[in-house]
Order: sequence, then C-alpha cells, then structure tokens
Amino acid sequence: MSGIIDIVGSKSGVVGSSVIPGHVLQVESFCLTATQSISIGGGAVSAVTNLIKAITPSTSNSKMWIMANISWTSSSNWGYFTINSSVDGDIGIGDAVGSSRQRNGAGASFLSAEINVTTSCQFLDTPSNHSSAITYGIKIGNGGASTHTHYLNTNSSSDITSRSTFASTITIMEIAQ
Repeated sequence: MSGIIDIVGSKSGVVGSSVIPGHVLQVESFCLTATQSISIGGGAVSAVTNLIKAITPSTSNSKMWIMANISWTSSSNWGYFTINSSVDGDIGIGDAVGSSRQRNGAGASFLSAEINVTTSCQFLDTPSNHSSAITYGIKIGNGGASTHTHYLNTNSSSDITSRSTFASTITIMEIAQ
C-alpha cells in the first residue's frame, strides 16, 4: 500500500496527531435567505448584515478557502463585493490602479433593478493570526456616482408571482498545510 494512508476511524485529514496537508479539516457554512435593501452612497461600501460566518482554526498554519455566492441587483448600473476577514480586512481584492479605482473581489453589471444576478467570489486565505476565531463576511459596494439601493436575495419589484426571492451563501473550509 505504498502512498496510501488509512484514515478509517480517525478525524478526516488527521492521522494520529499528524495533519495530512491538503485535506479539509472542517467546514463552516451559512445560507442567508432573508432579503435586504441597502442604500449605499456613490463609491461607498456596506457590510451585508448577517451574511457572516466564524471559524476557529484547528492548526497554527492552516489556510481558509472561502466561497461566497450572492444573489443581488441594484438601482445602479453596477456593483461589487468583497470578502472581509476579522483578522486581515478585505481579502482577495485586485491591485491598486490609479488613485480612485475600487479594489474588490467580484463585480456585476445590472440591466435593471428587477433582474437579479448571482455573483461568486472565492479566495484561499492565509490568515495572519490563528489564535482565535476568524469571522468572514461580505461587503457590497455601489459602482454608481450617487446613492443607489442594492437588493440582496430580492429585487425592486412589488410582491407579484412573476418575481422570485433567492439565497446567498458563505462557506469556509479549513485546509491543512
């Protein structure tokens, strides 16, 4: 059995007291089904209330694979979102270009405030501190120059049968190193 490690009867990714690099040690996930309407000023950002999840690292050098999916629309032409860490701030964002461009993880263009899009963002985080729980959350930003309303898990329409509500998720996997 060269190259095969038998982990039957042990915690996944752990053999005895050894951690197997690349294995998932734990998974935390949250699905937000409530709807939110968030008014955001031009070029500003706002945290999405309740779309957060905490994870306590089980090793001192693990990495966190964060996957976020949000269903949203806006009265603006476009918006963006970023994964935020309680330890390291905004993570998985683009490089700075010039002095006024927003740095984000994902973006979306909206045809109408009645048409939702699902936008995904993933990032492998190397937290700077493993000593306590790390909370990951989502911030959304307004790509317009003036204040616009951003709709999470819903749209701007009234309650009619031709419209739907949606769900947004955040999932964190601790990866052994």
